[in-house]
This record gives sequence, structure tokens and C-alpha cells, in this order.
Amino acid sequence: MLVACGTTTSTPTTTGSAVPAPNGLQLLPGFSATVYATGLHQPTAMAYGPDNKLYVAQLNGGEDDRKGQVVVLDGPNAMPRVLLDGLDKPTGIAWRKDELWLVAKRDILETKGTSATLAPPTTVVKDLPFNGRSNGQIDLLPDDRLLFESSGNGSPDSGLLLTLKPGETTPRVYAKGFKGAYAHASDINSGAVWSTEINDDALAGAVPPEELNQITEGKDYGWPRCFAAQQPAPEHGGSKASCKATELPIGLFEPHATPTGLEWGGNTKWPAPYNHALFVALWNGQPSRVAVVQLGDELSMKPTTFIGGMKRPMDVRAAREGGLLVMDQELGMIYLVRKL
Repeated sequence: MLVACGTTTSTPTTTGSAVPAPNGLQLLPGFSATVYATGLHQPTAMAYGPDNKLYVAQLNGGEDDRKGQVVVLDGPNAMPRVLLDGLDKPTGIAWRKDELWLVAKRDILETKGTSATLAPPTTVVKDLPFNGRSNGQIDLLPDDRLLFESSGNGSPDSGLLLTLKPGETTPRVYAKGFKGAYAHASDINSGAVWSTEINDDALAGAVPPEELNQITEGKDYGWPRCFAAQQPAPEHGGSKASCKATELPIGLFEPHATPTGLEWGGNTKWPAPYNHALFVALWNGQPSRVAVVQLGDELSMKPTTFIGGMKRPMDVRAAREGGLLVMDQELGMIYLVRKL
């Protein structure tokens, strides 16, 4: 039951040793971190509202407990206030003007309201194909389309990135060929769009790496026939010839790293080279970390650890005041990382 509540391009060059931060956080020299929020319960995603307050989706329990919530933070170090309760596995949150959009398990929900109260959400898109866990995040593109996934489960309408224009209720296919295009980011100036991909099944006899892709509308990114650097999966009909027609990823991470958060560095108000990079939260990385990937030619980009010492980095978002908000799901915390 849903309830509304009233309340190869060169990587950054650094010198010196890592700087300790709260809870053992390890930062590159030249950066600092403060605690932005505590008291969250299994948070999954965050987004600023039209009121400049930070709204957070959280599981508030086990993944399948159907106790998910939307909470609002009135500012740094404010206690979370519950606005929606009883959500089923909320993993994505985005504002489009005065509309709050949510991914809840395999549905897309929409509601309106203020930081004092939100109306009970309505289901706009129901029963998207999904992989049994979640359908990842939802993000607003520069042209006001919402971007979200139907995660790959082998059905013909799965493994897609989808969009919704204002006023639409039927999603349109944006790109195809993804096992799990979980997190997304875009550049408001150039219109460029990126997405992570979680590849959790064995292909061609091995567990494939996780991916970072630059998304071109209408293109095929290969899954399940192809993975990684256009590698064929013969068990799904892949061949060297057919995989050549798919898109190359721009970065690769170790298998099972689980990239759940993505942000474009140009939104952080940081100087070069960080304003031309992508920040990736690796929830299950070895070790768990936030990586930074400098943009360049396809597959020339080598991920570098940007933040270490985390428990479960879940989401990353540019802070309105400049810097990067970094969510740790296990600790129920959000950090604010700034450039010194």
C-alpha cells in the first residue's frame, strides 16, 4: 500500500598521500569531504527538487519488504522527513518541473506536491520487463524526456533504455542491448548521455566485465549476443561479424562491480580535468569505491579510484552548491565532496 505522509586521455595527476575523511573515507589529495546527511535507511537514489531540497528514495528495510520511502532533506545535516511510505523497491527518483517520478520495482510512478506533502503516486508505466531485482534509476534528459530501463531478462522487450516525453504514458525505445542499464548521466550543454551496465550472467564461459557506455539514440549495445569490447557470446548467437555492428563501451570495470550511480563531472563546478569526466559509484567493487573516468576515445579510458574506503557507494549527484554528493547505502549517509 502506498501512503503519502505529511511530514587514452590522461588521468588526473596527483601527488602526496590520500586524505582521511569521515568513516575512513579516502580521497585524492586536493579534495575534502563532510557529512551531508545521516539517518537514512538503505537509500538508493537522490534528486534535487524544484525547491532546491534533496529528495531521497530508500528501501527502509529489506529489498523485498515493500517498506520503501521517499524522504526529503531540508538542508545539510537536516533529519530526513518521510513524504511517501509503503513503496515496493524504490530505486530511482527524478523531478520534472513539479512532477516527482519514481522507479518502484518494475513500475514508473508519478506524483506531485511540496516538501510538506506529496500526493499518493499514480502508476504511469506498469510491469516493465525486469531481472527480478530492480529497474535501476530514472533521470531527466536535457530535452525533458525521462530516461529509464527495462532490464534484460531475455524477453524481446527487455534490455532497453526507454524515454517518456511530457504528457506521454507509453515509453519509446531510446537504445537497446543492455543487461542492466542501471544509472545514467547527461551533459546539459552538449546533450551527451551516458549509462552504466551491470552484466551479472556468464557469457562465453566467463563472467563479463561491467560497462560504461556513451549512449547514441537508436543504437544497439549488444547484449545478450555481445559484451565488453564487442566480444561475441556464441550461446546467444553472437559472432565477430555481428558484434562489429554494436557499440563499444567507453570504459570497463571488474565483473560484479555493480555500477549503481553515475554523474557527469561538468555538473560539479570543478575545474579540469574533473569537469570532463564521469564519476561512477561501484556498489560491489573490489574494493567498493567511486571511480573517475576521463573521457577520450572508446576504451582508451582507464578508471581511477576517486573515493575509497566506502561500504556500499550507491549514488552520486552534483551538489547544487558545487561538488559531489556521494551516497553510502550501508551506512545510510550522504557525503559532500569538495575541491580544496
